[in-house]
Amino acid sequence: TRSAWVSPSSAEDVDVTNSFGVSALPTAGSVYQGQMVRTTAAGAYYTSRLRIMPDKTIYLGFRSVGTDGVATAVGTDVKAPFAMAAGARLALRTQIEGSALRARVWIQGTAEPTSWQLSASSSLLPGAGQFGIWGYLGGSTNSMNITVDDIAVTSLVAPTPTPKPTPTP
Repeated sequence: TRSAWVSPSSAEDVDVTNSFGVSALPTAGSVYQGQMVRTTAAGAYYTSRLRIMPDKTIYLGFRSVGTDGVATAVGTDVKAPFAMAAGARLALRTQIEGSALRARVWIQGTAEPTSWQLSASSSLLPGAGQFGIWGYLGGSTNSMNITVDDIAVTSLVAPTPTPKPTPTP
């Protein structure tokens, strides 16, 4: 597993997008890529997760990862409406707002789906946390490179306007 933190800041409700590609398709095992949101100081977090299978099937799911590193499914994984193709890059978008988790995946260069392909609810991590990305080659997977680009993290909370002083007559 390889992971990286995008910034030291902390946010509770976020909209996250990134692109993802692999140098080869898996011939055995699976390839995983995900986004870590609401990561606590103790190391617990939520993750959206893409899983690419040797038959080119792509699954999208959510996990809650505890401080012990144990991942628990949040909701049920869904199959993407397309197959992975050699040389293709995927775009992954995740939102977490309150206890609502939402995600969608599409082939980069095509239109982003207008509806969420996966929605779930969890109140395990109610507070703010850091954002990061990760990639993993499952057991028996052939060697390959995982590339993550175009990372954007946006707060879903509107900033509080600074009050303007009232002019005195």
